[in-house]
Amino acid sequence: MEGPACPELRKRAVRMVAEIRDDHPNETAALNAVMEKLGIGSRETLRKWIRQDQIGTGQRPGTTTEEAAQVKALKKEIAELKRANEILKAASAFSRPSSTGHTRARSVHRRIAESDISVVTNVATAHLGAFGSRANIGQAKDEIIEALQPGGLAVLNGDDAFAREMLNLTRERIVTYGRGEPATVRAPDVTVDGHRRPSYTLLTPDGSTRVTLQFIGEVHVYNSLTAAAVGRETGLSAEEIAASLPATLPRSRRRMETTTRADGVAVVNDAYNANPHSLNAIASMARGCNQRAVAVLARMNELGEDAQKAHEEPGRYAAGLDLDRIILVGGNDEAAWM
Repeated sequence: MEGPACPELRKRAVRMVAEIRDDHPNETAALNAVMEKLGIGSRETLRKWIRQDQIGTGQRPGTTTEEAAQVKALKKEIAELKRANEILKAASAFSRPSSTGHTRARSVHRRIAESDISVVTNVATAHLGAFGSRANIGQAKDEIIEALQPGGLAVLNGDDAFAREMLNLTRERIVTYGRGEPATVRAPDVTVDGHRRPSYTLLTPDGSTRVTLQFIGEVHVYNSLTAAAVGRETGLSAEEIAASLPATLPRSRRRMETTTRADGVAVVNDAYNANPHSLNAIASMARGCNQRAVAVLARMNELGEDAQKAHEEPGRYAAGLDLDRIILVGGNDEAAWM
């Protein structure tokens, strides 16, 4: 009743003290009368309300409640900006080439955060223009593993050659996942239904169970195995994991964002940070049972000096698929390259 959540009580109490002050021998007696009538438990609380009211009305010098709240908010904002600035200064090393042509990624991740669990899904071609090569991207991602705290866990894609090279980067515990042996968590028998939704047997050291995903395309098998591996290490059973994965849907806009129209047409939007590697997912999405398959391809950014080759190869790849139509959008050079 006495906190900042009850402004009406404060106003009423202050007003009553002013109204009855002359009816009592001193201010303390007036305060006691108001406290008893309104159920206020502390005389100092009531005195504080009166002082705040006097400051707010200009009767007493000091900082008003509103001004104090603004100062507190500004201090919090300044602290957050300082923290963000430190992170930005540290992260800028990722994209600044050194004299040898490699990115200065060493120790950057460690300066930002030490991890309890570090996950590397793959080393692909996103941001290739900033890093120069997949090898450099792999070196930057090494930081994720090297920054593990003592007792931490590394979760690596055992089917990705660059991720496998990270096995020797830490002395902490490592779990791998993939389609086959020797991965710790694996999916050896992936199948897809008529709408290209994958199913597989989830094999773990603790047992096996069947998993069916709502995502379109086999590419999501690896994403679900990542979640399964982390879930298992944090205490979930294979059965609990299998019960959760079918209910999982895309959360990020324009990252494999799937919309099914009323007429049954499924639209998969993967436009954000698309790259030649992610474009390979087209093969596992086209085509569903009795469905036409249409691919809409556009310019991919941050591909550096190899931009032309990076567009030509996915174009040839898409042309070799059993697609009903390929639509090229925007960027005259890039569309021609494809």
